[in-house]
Amino acid sequence: MYVSKDLDILSQMIVQSAQVPLTGQHNKKSLILPESHGEKYEVKITGVNPETIAIAIDRFPDMRKFFNQDGGICKRADFAIITDGDYGKFIVVIELKAGDQKNKEVIQQLQGAQALISYFQKIGKIFFSKSDFLENYEYRFVSMKDVKIAKKPTVNKKNPKIHDRPENMLCLSGYQQVQFKRLIHQHSIYEFR
Repeated sequence: MYVSKDLDILSQMIVQSAQVPLTGQHNKKSLILPESHGEKYEVKITGVNPETIAIAIDRFPDMRKFFNQDGGICKRADFAIITDGDYGKFIVVIELKAGDQKNKEVIQQLQGAQALISYFQKIGKIFFSKSDFLENYEYRFVSMKDVKIAKKPTVNKKNPKIHDRPENMLCLSGYQQVQFKRLIHQHSIYEFR
C-alpha cells in the first residue's frame, strides 16, 4: 500500500488529539467532523481516500496570546483535510457554522487556516528535511452553514468558480453528510441537491 511521505510527516508532527480519525473499512473511509464550540453537531464526509489526514485546526493554541487581533489574523477555520490519493493532492479547508455566517469573517477564518498550514509546511521542510513538503497540493475552501437545520441541502449558486481561494469558497447549506469529491470539484452555477 502506498503511503504518502507528506502524510506520514504530518501524522508525526500533529498530536493525535488534533487529528480526526478516519472511520470505515478498506477504501470506503469517512470522517466525522465535530463542531464543539457552542452548539454540538457534526458533519460526515464520505468517500474519503485512505491516504488522508484530517486536522482539527481550531485546536491549535489561541493566537491572541501572541498576535494583536486586528484584521482577523487570529481567526482559523475548523478543519483541514489533506489527501494524496485517487483524487489527486488536495488540501481542503472547512469552516462549519450551525446558523448563518458573515462572509468576511469566514474568509478570515479560511485565510487563518491556510496560514497555519503554511507554518506546518515550513516545519516539515526545516525539521523533517523534506524540501518539497506539502508542495503541489491544490487548495479548496469550503464553508458549511445551517448544518443543524433539517432542510434540502443546496450549493450556493453565486459562485460557479473553482473554490481554490478563500474569497471563492464553496458554500454548502444544510448538509449533514457530503461526498468528499463534492468538496474538491468545480460546481456548476445550476447545481443543486
